[in-house]
Amino acid sequence: MLHAVPPVLSQNKELATIDQRHWNAHVSPGEAVFAQRGEGKRLLEQMLRSGAVPQNQSRRKEVFL
Repeated sequence: MLHAVPPVLSQNKELATIDQRHWNAHVSPGEAVFAQRGEGKRLLEQMLRSGAVPQNQSRRKEVFL
């Protein structure tokens, strides 16, 4: 399944790696892939063609602890 890295965390590889580590710990195993060109772009196109993207809408909710 394809999930986008939040824009604030996709600014550079270090932030994307941090997001990946937390995603893997709290959601499910996965790998952050740079998809602007090369193999990552081909993988993104393949995932989009196969429909391996979330089909539901998301809602934003702020939670204060």
